[in-house]
Amino acid sequence: MEQVVTELHLKDMVEVSLAVAVVEAQTDFLHDGQFAYAASVALDRAGQPKRALNILQEALPHTTQPVVQKRLWFRIGRILDAEGDHEGAWSAWTNANTLLEPSWDPEKTKRTFEAIKAIPVDPGPTPCVANPVFVVGLPRCGSTLLESKLASRHGVTALGEDSSLLRAAHALPGGWPKGAAQLQQTPRPEGWWSEPGGTTTFVDKNLFNHLVLPFILHVLPNARFIHLCRDQADTLLSCFAEPLPARLHPWTTSPERLRQYAALHNDLMSHWSSQVPKEQWLEVSYESMVQDMDTSVRTIGQFAGINTEQQKSGDEAAAPKPITISYEQLGAVRTDRSGRGQRYEAWFTR
Repeated sequence: MEQVVTELHLKDMVEVSLAVAVVEAQTDFLHDGQFAYAASVALDRAGQPKRALNILQEALPHTTQPVVQKRLWFRIGRILDAEGDHEGAWSAWTNANTLLEPSWDPEKTKRTFEAIKAIPVDPGPTPCVANPVFVVGLPRCGSTLLESKLASRHGVTALGEDSSLLRAAHALPGGWPKGAAQLQQTPRPEGWWSEPGGTTTFVDKNLFNHLVLPFILHVLPNARFIHLCRDQADTLLSCFAEPLPARLHPWTTSPERLRQYAALHNDLMSHWSSQVPKEQWLEVSYESMVQDMDTSVRTIGQFAGINTEQQKSGDEAAAPKPITISYEQLGAVRTDRSGRGQRYEAWFTR
């Protein structure tokens, strides 16, 4: 079974018609949740959403693993949303988010954020030879799209969701944010910034980096931050409707949690925008970026010290690993996604 699912995924990535042929040849597996999910993706991309939906719905009663059930419900919601059945899509996403829902304490998160805000921004003495650029914002804000555009330029290394600085911050005596009191006495850690080689710019899009921003500026005083802002209703809907890792983002599983976390996040980002030197902080609108990508990339390039006129070859511009859901969804820039959250306002405000 695992080999067949892998084959289906590979064919789906290469040629949709071949993936559909695999589905036709392996109908005995359609009640298996993992195969049904892969088959639905192939059929949906082949322009057969109704058949894809039927396969998912028929597989659900035979699927006992909650983690697989969760994926099926998310996929059902995606298809129903595309078909215009918003109530059905919302119900499917709700079912998905109810499965394996982790605990989350908003008051604890608030206390942590307040402790982080109390840490002074005090850059260290040793800049990185290359330009370190950090894309920050909420999940689903378009950070992967922006990173992919910057990574296509010569001299830029895309780090993906690198966690080196997060680990180093949490390794401080007392952890983070308590360990920030020892920051000035702590030796500069080693990492990708220590030996840049031929890289002129590093781009890191780990969306937890804003939680250790004072640490980043201590290690990399020449760091630049691009705060990517997307319409909040669209962002929160996308967080609710996509299978984000709930253990990392436990606040994505209900409208109430989403609203609570967004308020805390926005307050922290507003704090950083007032504390970081203006020449190191850039606000970028996702909507403006996708409307005019070339102009936005040039503006960001000027801010980040990237020569946007020099393109890499196709092989050089490969996406970093590991591949996340956002990389899987990269494709042609779409301008028709704005305002999608408004269609679900009635459910979000219940």
